[in-house]
Amino acid sequence: VSAGVSCFVGIGFALVAGGVSEELAFLEDDPLWILGFAAVCALWSVWVMQDAALVALGRAEWMVPENAAFSVLKIAALPLMYALAPDNGVFIAFVVPVLIVLPIINWAIFKRAVPRAVHKQREAGGVVEVMGWRRLFVYAGQDFLGSAIGEVVVVAMPLVAITLLTATETAYFSVPFMLVAAFDMMYYAVTVALTTEAAREPGRVREVTDLAKRRLTHFQ
Repeated sequence: VSAGVSCFVGIGFALVAGGVSEELAFLEDDPLWILGFAAVCALWSVWVMQDAALVALGRAEWMVPENAAFSVLKIAALPLMYALAPDNGVFIAFVVPVLIVLPIINWAIFKRAVPRAVHKQREAGGVVEVMGWRRLFVYAGQDFLGSAIGEVVVVAMPLVAITLLTATETAYFSVPFMLVAAFDMMYYAVTVALTTEAAREPGRVREVTDLAKRRLTHFQ
């Protein structure tokens, strides 16, 4: 569902990209670019959900090598893609690592993490027994809506900066923005892990809450 919606939104954005920024006008030049951009949006939505899936499956430790590999590949691809396609090489360099890392992590999730989580869950009471289906669906719906609004706000800020500011001004904006976003993602990851562990083992709520508070305090 998420990939389908992302694909649809990606097509819509590609059709008006030139009006948002001249640097994105190349997306409108060729139908293949429009379709390619839509496909990348679908893949990126899977990539974003992938980290949450790893946390939910008790494999949060995989996130570090996963994101490290993505960053290294992106940096390595940048000079090569820029040399091959100066006009849109940066965009391509940002996309290529996703095509490489995403299938590997998805294979590991379905072949390793999911079977392990299923086996472990058989021995746990589970969140359904604690909350009930109604409360679970209400919580999931509210969480999805809040997360979607939060993502839109965060993603919109760089787009507004790119549209309204010069390249130099955008660079000054990007550095503090990325620093704040990194810490925000870290805190979000800890709270997601806390929710997941507490749902998996309700008897450990106090223990994991105290652990999360101690970990977060170290970064303040």
